[in-house]
Amino acid sequence: MERYQRHIALAGFGNKGQETIKNTSVLIIGAGGLGVPVMQQLTACGIGTIGIMDGDTIEISNLPRQVLYTEQDVGKAKVAVAAQRLQLMNSEVNIIKYPFFLNAEKALELFKSYDVIVDATDRFDARYLINDACVLFNKPWVYGAVFQWEGQWAVWNFSVNDAEKTTYRDLFPIPPKANLIPDCNVQGVFATVPQIVGYFMANELIKMLLYPKELKSNSLMYFHFLKNSFQSLGIVPRSETIKTPLTAKDILDFDYSYYCGYKTEKDKEGIVTILDKDTLIVDVRNKEEVPRLPLKCLEIPLHQLPDRIQELTANKILFVCQTGKRSKVAYELYKTLLPQSIVDYYPYNIELFIKNHHHA
Repeated sequence: MERYQRHIALAGFGNKGQETIKNTSVLIIGAGGLGVPVMQQLTACGIGTIGIMDGDTIEISNLPRQVLYTEQDVGKAKVAVAAQRLQLMNSEVNIIKYPFFLNAEKALELFKSYDVIVDATDRFDARYLINDACVLFNKPWVYGAVFQWEGQWAVWNFSVNDAEKTTYRDLFPIPPKANLIPDCNVQGVFATVPQIVGYFMANELIKMLLYPKELKSNSLMYFHFLKNSFQSLGIVPRSETIKTPLTAKDILDFDYSYYCGYKTEKDKEGIVTILDKDTLIVDVRNKEEVPRLPLKCLEIPLHQLPDRIQELTANKILFVCQTGKRSKVAYELYKTLLPQSIVDYYPYNIELFIKNHHHA
């Protein structure tokens, strides 16, 4: 126990506290700006099992915030690189890799195997899905979010002394409208902000395990790191009835992407209207990303698109990527260069694209 001697020396911690940490399993969803500091600190603390879920690859723009990765890692899968680095930090921790994005099926399959869920994503559809699955399985979950110089964090579905639990839906019963959703890709976030918030998230998780009475449950913590202003917002259960998914079948049937505005009415059934036999599908992901498209397409990684724009000679073009972010950038770029073209992008999970367009 020499590694954890400073923990053990803490009042109320001791060997028993370190054993509690060792016997805890945590599933971290997202290996980016928030996920990296959470992963690093929980690994260093000696959490027994850490699952890492993310289907994304490392991009050069990630490096200021996601300090676990290096320039040599660009293009590689985040989960693979993170697991390797974390294992070097602490060989005693069991690291489990999930190199894909969260969906309802994966949530229902995996959440019940973990003690705590950590939301380190940047999407509202993921947060509502995490919330509903955690309520179903009675799992506490740690939440964090960042935007520009602002950060917030909370622990949901957890209480001390059988007090009434609150959930993410008690604070946000319905998601914001699509045009009001903050986008750090467009409006930015400073590199230190997700780092600090991620460490607060890890700290809250450890407090929940060992010092639950010190945890300010049913509260949202908010900090503006430019102005150094801090607020704590108390949350109470909502009295009004809002129809939410309550069973596993409800969760599977609920379209979280549409609910949160990432899909439009035309996409509701998973069909992109521009797609027909004359449409050129352009995959702007890196070559290493999986799953690959099982249909005819042109593969041009996003960073190569400006230099290869002349290859896009079709009358109709549809950009796709892993989550919709890069395909939107490609869409905006192409639309700027050739404004008269018929162009669109697929705004959500590549697995859904394959599922709904295998017939194309």
